[in-house]
Amino acid sequence: AFFTAMNGPVEDGGSGFGAIRKSVDGREWATVGRLPADERGFVAHLAAGGNGSLWAVMGGLDNVPQGEVWRSVDGGVTWASVGAFDGEALVGNRLIARDVVIGPEGRVWVGFSQGVGGTGFKGLLVRTVEPVAASAGEEVPGTPSEVVLGTPYPNPTQDAVTVPLVLAEPAEVRVMVYDLLGREVAVLADGAQAAGTHVLVIETAVWPAGAYLIRATVDGATETRRVTVSR
Repeated sequence: AFFTAMNGPVEDGGSGFGAIRKSVDGREWATVGRLPADERGFVAHLAAGGNGSLWAVMGGLDNVPQGEVWRSVDGGVTWASVGAFDGEALVGNRLIARDVVIGPEGRVWVGFSQGVGGTGFKGLLVRTVEPVAASAGEEVPGTPSEVVLGTPYPNPTQDAVTVPLVLAEPAEVRVMVYDLLGREVAVLADGAQAAGTHVLVIETAVWPAGAYLIRATVDGATETRRVTVSR
């Protein structure tokens, strides 16, 4: 099948920003899902992962961050934000996402062009810390049936943030926190955990302001949530 993301008025005279369209022959198209592009910019690129997963990188408008990455595990019908790359954190300038691909080992790669602040910075490549998109025929890591990492709250936060972790059965669990450069900043869990809901608390009072990624790994499956520390 073919997939594309619409970034203009396409349906009934209304906004088509974020509409995910699918076609089996390239001639007849139907909308199968939608990303919240009106609030988050526009869909810069789509990429296909293993086992029917789709990945989208968002491009920002004037006041919207660029580089937010979304994933769908049902062919574009529903989407969840899995992380973001902040160009300002690395080069002091917003960067424009130009392409996204899934590598053979399952990592998501994003290529950036120069930023909008006139620095002339081009050619930056970033990739996910761990493989997150399975190869064809394998299970897609991070589906809710394997790992359920709840929504962090409060978010944004200043002093502390709480994140629920739900396990259907006992398992070996590792929950880490990374900054947007992929550096480990905290270990929340590492070892055997009982089935049920676990409440993890992250103390962020001394952390620099910015975005961080909470990643839970359970028996090889991963799920990621983003939290912002404000000052």
